[in-house]
Amino acid sequence: MEKVKSEDRLLESIIAGAQKVINGKDELNKINVFPVADGDTGSNLASLMQTIIDNLSNNNYSTNLLFDEVASAALIGARGNSGIIFAQYLNAVSDYYSVYETNLEILVLAFNRAVKSAYDSLIEPKEGTILSVMKRWAEVLLITFKESTSFEKALLEAKGEAWKALKETQFQMSILKKNKLVDSGAKGFYYFISGFTDAYCGEKVSKIQEGLIPSIKELNTEDIKEHFISEAPKNRYCSEFIIKEPLKQEKDLKESLRRWGDSLVIAGNKKQIKIHIHTNHPENILALLEKTGTIIYQKVDDMQLQYEISQNRKSSIAIVTDSVADLSADFILENQIFVLPLNVSVGEQAFLDKLTINPQIFSEKYNKNLKMTTSQPSIQSVDSLFSFLEGKYEHIIVISVSSKLSGTYQLLNQRITAKKSLENRVHLIDSKLNSVAQGLLVKQVAKLISEERSIESVLNETEKITDRIFFLW
Repeated sequence: MEKVKSEDRLLESIIAGAQKVINGKDELNKINVFPVADGDTGSNLASLMQTIIDNLSNNNYSTNLLFDEVASAALIGARGNSGIIFAQYLNAVSDYYSVYETNLEILVLAFNRAVKSAYDSLIEPKEGTILSVMKRWAEVLLITFKESTSFEKALLEAKGEAWKALKETQFQMSILKKNKLVDSGAKGFYYFISGFTDAYCGEKVSKIQEGLIPSIKELNTEDIKEHFISEAPKNRYCSEFIIKEPLKQEKDLKESLRRWGDSLVIAGNKKQIKIHIHTNHPENILALLEKTGTIIYQKVDDMQLQYEISQNRKSSIAIVTDSVADLSADFILENQIFVLPLNVSVGEQAFLDKLTINPQIFSEKYNKNLKMTTSQPSIQSVDSLFSFLEGKYEHIIVISVSSKLSGTYQLLNQRITAKKSLENRVHLIDSKLNSVAQGLLVKQVAKLISEERSIESVLNETEKITDRIFFLW
């Protein structure tokens, strides 16, 4: 049996594939219309790939350990529908591969058999998505390898067939056909296997003419909004959770969760699982999952807000604040304001302020005399939001809770400074306030922006307001 050339070669190929997805982030965001046109598939897949790259710092892996590391990182970094399906696929590859002798035949079989796990991670798998390209690629990889026993030849042949499968996605779903676009998640998967193949095969390149596929780069960016035909999400929040050592089987979890939303995906293994669901009640999802194991990660994105911006962005200036500001959900949506949730710890369980905890849950926990604390937003949530916004806005005004009351201002300043691409585009303001007063300041800034003032005018007026604010201790 043909052996893997070397773990280093495999490692380089995985990193090359991941980097190609990251490089295509903006394009993938722009062609994202399914399951919701929220313009974040590229960012989600880039998050997955960046986490994989960051975790592959040690080059001394055996092949088994390499795929274990990739699988573990994928589960942590996965975001969104396509990202979690991709993560489940990589976890299944690792599971199948780790129990056999490390040779290329077993690796090819693992790539093939893992497809079923990707399909099984969804309640209603759909063709014309990442699944279709994944399945075609894995099938052709296995068939060609059996015929030729050459992994390089199999990779090149499978890459070509994956390209054809990608082109076909624009005819398999009505929403893609209307927009004359291929599926964004499917193209992300193609980018990965394309980068992987090119790196592994070295000088050998596929003869497939990639220019034949419809690319967003051929379209005028300003025309994209009018070109897209899409539907608003049925549920407002894209919610994700990681559970360590789950007590329930995947099948039982699906049955428990399906009534709370749609786009349910469950990925992972016996050690931990990741759950993705679109829902109007993320607090109910957490309450249910809290009984099934230890929740070590949670993320909730306002999908309705992302959709509204992709369809009708009201200004080139974005407003970001934190959840300390007292603002209604309707005002946030109407004025397209982004809110970073603080972390609320009650006993041993963490919550996302105003998203996975509400007054009723808080009251129930309080009556049990559990210890309660709050902490600033996570670094990952801040970086993820800025990554999303920088491709959609010219300027971003960030209004934080008073720096004297929380470390949130310091964290935001640190993350803005660390990201050079945000220089001169993000304007951080210490509100010197909290709660209702902070919310009033946000409303005033929103009013200034609605008057179509320049960024300089908005900042000058805001500075005049904050200069008159002080604390009495």
